[in-house]
Amino acid sequence: MYDKDPYGYICNGVGTTATAARDLLDRGPIVLNWTDCEGTVLNILLDFDPTRVGHHGGPVDGGPGKLWVGVAGYGCYAFSVGRVGPLVSDYISEKLGIRSQLTSQILGDLITDIRTQLLENVWAS
Repeated sequence: MYDKDPYGYICNGVGTTATAARDLLDRGPIVLNWTDCEGTVLNILLDFDPTRVGHHGGPVDGGPGKLWVGVAGYGCYAFSVGRVGPLVSDYISEKLGIRSQLTSQILGDLITDIRTQLLENVWAS
């Protein structure tokens, strides 16, 4: 079950991490109406290892097994799942165009945790 704030927005937590990873594997793309619990609300599109059409490559897509993260009104990036490490706020800010350091760090924590959960679930399959 997704973790929610008092207003019903999705927020970081163990439930959110596990549920998002499972939904991505079982159901496909999801949109989180997410908050950093510090006053920012974002619509985040997540997709894991989508079907590719056309010649591979491009500035972001280095192959399969990527967690695609799109933030409405900001940007999109494909994060590797095979090399999971913590994502720092400057990296999130650069890749997704979010300028708030606090929001970037909290979003980075969410993406890192979902990547870790996906990696564990894919290896367990």
